[in-house]
Order: sequence, then C-alpha cells, then structure tokens
Amino acid sequence: MDICVAPEPSDPYNNRSTAAKIMEYMAMGKPVVSSNLPEHRFTAQEAAVYATPGDAQDFANKIVELINDPAKRATMGKAGQARIEAELAWPHQAKQLLKAYATLDAIRKGNKDHAKVTDTII
Repeated sequence: MDICVAPEPSDPYNNRSTAAKIMEYMAMGKPVVSSNLPEHRFTAQEAAVYATPGDAQDFANKIVELINDPAKRATMGKAGQARIEAELAWPHQAKQLLKAYATLDAIRKGNKDHAKVTDTII
C-alpha cells in the first residue's frame, strides 16, 4: 500500500484510543488518512492527514490529496517511522507502563510519597 486509512467514527471508544493499525502503518513508514479524532491525532501527528469524522467526501479528498503528492507521502511516512522509533516503540512504552504499575502499587500500599517510589524504579 502507498496510503493507509483509519476511517473510524467519532465515538466514546475511538475518541480515547488509537487504532493499532495506525501504529503499524507508521512503523512501516506509510502515510495515513485518518478521521480527526483526539487519540489518532496524538499518535500519528505529522504522519497523517485528518478528515472530518463521518464525512466520506472529505475523507476521499484527503486520499486524493496524498495520491497527487508523492513527496508529502514520503515525508509523512518518514515522520511516522521516526515517531515510532523515538517515542512509541515498546522499549519506550514499557518504562511508562512499569512506572504506572509502580505508582498504583505504591498507592495501594498507602505510600503517600509514591512519586519517589516510581522515580527509583525507572
């Protein structure tokens, strides 16, 4: 594929979670046409162009825009791949997950200074 799509509708679930396929597209260096949803925008950033959710014509126009601009597709693909490698790949996310678990565990145990606990773990 030269252009990947994420046309999820705006709803309580999609507004708070990123479709895994967006991360996969980015990891493969592919540009994305996505619905303009908060989490999609947070994740893809410059790797996507954003269409109005539920507007099929706008979505189609964004696809055509990328079909007609190979240089933009290449730039977007590189931006997505770089974001995955620098920020979103598992080695980066694992640290955040461990910190969240440690914070929750410290709170569960009643440790009022849980910030110090999590800082020493990571």
